[in-house]
Amino acid sequence: MNLAVIRTSEISPDESAGLSSVELRSRSYRPDVDGLRSLAILSVVLYHAGVRQVSGGFTGVDVFFAISGYLIGGHIDAELKSGIFRFSNFYKNRAKRILPALYMVLISVLAIGMVLLSSRELRNLAMYTFSSTASASNVMYWHNTGYFAPNADLNPLLMTWSLGVEEQFYLVIPLLLVLIAKLHKRLILWVVILVSVVSFCVAIYQVRQSPDSAFYLLAPRAWELGIGVGLAIFEVEGRRLRGLQTCLANNIEAWVGLILVVAPFFLLNSTTAFPGMAAVASVVGAALLLSSSGAWVNRNLLSLPPLVFVGRISYSLYLVHWPILSFLRILSGKALSEALGLGALAVAFGIAVLSYYFVERPFRASKLAAGPLLSRYGAVSLSLLLVSMTIYKANGIPWRYPSAAALDETADAATGPNRDICLVNTGTAAPNLAAKCSGVQTSEPHIALWGDSHASALAPALREFSARKGYIMEEYAKAACPPLYGVGRYYRLRPTELQECIRFNDTVLHRLVAEPEVHVVLLDSYWDASFDSRYTDEGKLEVGSQDPTMIPSQAQSEALLKSSIAATVRALLAAKKQVIVFGDTPVFEINPIWRMTTRQIPLRWKLSTVLNGGTSGIDPGVDRAFDDTPSQMAGRLLLQETIQSISGVRFWDTRSHFCNEEDLCAYREGQTPYFTDTNHLSTAGARWVLQDWQIPSY
Repeated sequence: MNLAVIRTSEISPDESAGLSSVELRSRSYRPDVDGLRSLAILSVVLYHAGVRQVSGGFTGVDVFFAISGYLIGGHIDAELKSGIFRFSNFYKNRAKRILPALYMVLISVLAIGMVLLSSRELRNLAMYTFSSTASASNVMYWHNTGYFAPNADLNPLLMTWSLGVEEQFYLVIPLLLVLIAKLHKRLILWVVILVSVVSFCVAIYQVRQSPDSAFYLLAPRAWELGIGVGLAIFEVEGRRLRGLQTCLANNIEAWVGLILVVAPFFLLNSTTAFPGMAAVASVVGAALLLSSSGAWVNRNLLSLPPLVFVGRISYSLYLVHWPILSFLRILSGKALSEALGLGALAVAFGIAVLSYYFVERPFRASKLAAGPLLSRYGAVSLSLLLVSMTIYKANGIPWRYPSAAALDETADAATGPNRDICLVNTGTAAPNLAAKCSGVQTSEPHIALWGDSHASALAPALREFSARKGYIMEEYAKAACPPLYGVGRYYRLRPTELQECIRFNDTVLHRLVAEPEVHVVLLDSYWDASFDSRYTDEGKLEVGSQDPTMIPSQAQSEALLKSSIAATVRALLAAKKQVIVFGDTPVFEINPIWRMTTRQIPLRWKLSTVLNGGTSGIDPGVDRAFDDTPSQMAGRLLLQETIQSISGVRFWDTRSHFCNEEDLCAYREGQTPYFTDTNHLSTAGARWVLQDWQIPSY
């Protein structure tokens, strides 16, 4: 049997016991590959820990993808060309490599969640545990969140998205290679190249049109693994060409590869359009290092024993570091300090070492045949799926902490299954014209609420208020879309949002102007979002005519706010509407619901108190507003001055209902929360705002 030589593999010297001489020859160990793995994992964990200098550490995952394709894809190709490939053996080896450590983490995270999480949080965790077990977590996260979204770091299983991409790839690529091999084995490389090119084109398109899709889904990510597969195949088929390469060229190739891998760790950041072109350096750099095994860099840098050791435990470290960081953020209620993040990584490293020696290695050494082994793993997977589904269907087992469950109902009103149907999201440019939203066509006067999610939060209480005053209410709300004619907000991760918002507002304004039964129009928005200092480019106002990659300046946003709010209000006044503009709610750094929930979960409260410096009053009922930066205060003042300069329009100061002169703002009354998160009103909070609001009665 002549098995084509693969230049590296997942097998290290201490895992080689029991392999045949043919298998050992085909899986010759390269310590430099583990060294490359260590660079990838260190960049990822340092980025996740909040080390500011490693602002592009997320590109380490792209390096992992290239390594994985090189190892696994090359092995499949070698076995196919030698006629010994078996699906059962392939998936047996994948199961032994991936599942034991993953199961350990999933079970541990669920167990910790049972003790520390509220019913809503545990329900969501169960949903993500289910998707992780089913190798579909990347699809779930694409649908429900984003990697760079503000609350993504509170998801203890977010790191499993990359496992989903890999496992989906390895469901498809073996079948594809087997089918091509039956036609002609020489076609395999060309098909891999074609698939990779198509995938890369999809990535380039989606990174501009749907960045979350480009980040999470297999189609735009497959090229990163495909590059590795193609390289492994080429190294066998093109070995004569490789033999002509000089030592100098090999060393230059390695140095270039190292620079391409390392540079993005420090040059990219979360605002970079990614992956697409921005991922090319990491993937190509990894491929260059993989193909230059004899170079000085590989022999003397990447093969250093400490790096090799970190590379060996990289899988366990990847799995355990994120849940630790995530639970610490849940306990602290805020972003972790760099020192605490690094301390968490030290703990994660120790756990990863134990996992490697007592979980990964023993299970990989299993001699069970494919059938019994896959049956056992299948049974464990099924058990995890059933447990996860049971917890989810039980709504996160609310009887554990009943008081916290009551608070969850408040938060669920904004994001749960009973959320406001009138609020449309990204992907929709037209308002919802269902009867509840557009109003019943009667002779009674109408009041129209127009705005974004802040308007949607006000809607339930305003609907009650309107009915008491004899009004029919209309609601036109689109997330992240202020009620400004001809203007929208620029969001890097939602590039279509800008034009959608402009079209939405154009439709709403023309509809309101044309409806004589609409007597009052109420404009409500998260006005300060355009001036939030936490985001350098997200949410800036834009007219949509410029290059979307150009970040609008603070001055441009201020000018557009002034001109667009004036144009919008004057158009409504000219149509004989009463216009009321609601000002911003206070914005809190720490989620008030988190404060109240944490106080109701005993162990979570004790741990949180320790993490917050021994502060016992973790739920004081008031907190200092976070939206008092100069830029936000300037935006607030600009809004008020513009409204006051227009005759016939009223301004309603929402903020004054919660905050005193020292900017201490109430977020609850007793155990009734006024907010569902850091800036959205609960129904009780909206009622409080409207308690002394006056409009004519009919």
